[in-house]
Amino acid sequence: MFNLRSVFAFWAVAALFLGSAERAQAQTTGGIQVTIPKTGVDRDHQDYEGKVLVTQINYKDCLSEDFFTFTVNFSTATGLNMYGLEVWAGTSCNETTARPPSTTPTCWRVADPIVPTIIVNNLKVTVRDMLKGRTGGSNVGSGGTGGTGGTDSSGGTGGTDALGGSDTGSGGAGASPSVPTDAPAECTPTSAAVAAQTLTLFFLLIDSNAAIGGQATYPVSFKLNAPAPPTGVTTGIGENIAPISWTPTDSGDLSIDGYQLFCDPAPGQKGVDDSDIVWDPGILPPGCQPTTILVPNARPDDKYKCGSASKTSTHANAEGLINMVPYNVAVATTDTYRNVGVVSTPPVCAIPQPVTGFFEAYRNAGGAGGGGFCSFSLHRRPGLLLSVIGLGLCLVLRRRRAT
Repeated sequence: MFNLRSVFAFWAVAALFLGSAERAQAQTTGGIQVTIPKTGVDRDHQDYEGKVLVTQINYKDCLSEDFFTFTVNFSTATGLNMYGLEVWAGTSCNETTARPPSTTPTCWRVADPIVPTIIVNNLKVTVRDMLKGRTGGSNVGSGGTGGTGGTDSSGGTGGTDALGGSDTGSGGAGASPSVPTDAPAECTPTSAAVAAQTLTLFFLLIDSNAAIGGQATYPVSFKLNAPAPPTGVTTGIGENIAPISWTPTDSGDLSIDGYQLFCDPAPGQKGVDDSDIVWDPGILPPGCQPTTILVPNARPDDKYKCGSASKTSTHANAEGLINMVPYNVAVATTDTYRNVGVVSTPPVCAIPQPVTGFFEAYRNAGGAGGGGFCSFSLHRRPGLLLSVIGLGLCLVLRRRRAT
């Protein structure tokens, strides 16, 4: 028989049970929420700022000791002074076993603990400190044990890694880390893998009992090794330029974004003046001097850059050169993180020289015919040119006789 009193009693007990469970859940996940606004992250001197995401780190960022500046917000000031704010990098840093003095830590501290207020501005974390535990360049760090309690709220990520953050694949035949041998330990790749890698920063509120009262995470991605340089680099003759061709290296690196050309001496008159080259604008030099700039496993200074090309190109012009000056020219590969790889070896020798159009020379000699696209170097053998012209005249006369 239907008993209305029993129904009311059942739902009253159920409501009491559900209410108790909800309060228990709030106590378990409760705490101070920690957030990092998307607009609360700045970089000091990020390489190619504005062309890559703020979350992306390349080799030059590490080399120049770039750093992140964070603004951290807290949901309440109540009880906040009971905690210290610590910043860790690695994997699962909100777990006790991931942080020292655990015997198998996977995290390292990247910023000194501070006593937080409702908003923390100008919290600086260096790129090298972010990467030090990954490379083994420094000690993993120290810190007390911590609990796993507190909330699991997370702040803004500063955007997704759409610009190369999801690069996949690893170095195949011919791939190499492509980092100079004198690179700081923090900036050195730990393997020949060429894909971008991710790293998570943990902002943890930790009290004197090592319990976590709130936390936020901020993911970054880093790529320290550029693709291997191209092979089969060759050069031709041009006026104030050097046409350069190459064969791309089949390294399996999907992040290749283009190529850069480097010249020694550097382009422009200043580059020649700063070199020890003795040259005569009226004499074709026999060849190039050995270079100490474009050497194996080296990334030249940007001042030696003399050209660039897209990722699908197999040729480009080295520009800003001076005629009759011998130039060593090499090619490096770039990626989506704007890393520049080491240069191709050995470099090729290019000597720009004046080039006169055929019909320009013809008109200068008194001819009245039209122009054309043919041209020749003033310093090529004139006998060869005359032979070609003579052969052309013979073919014309032979055709006339045949008709």
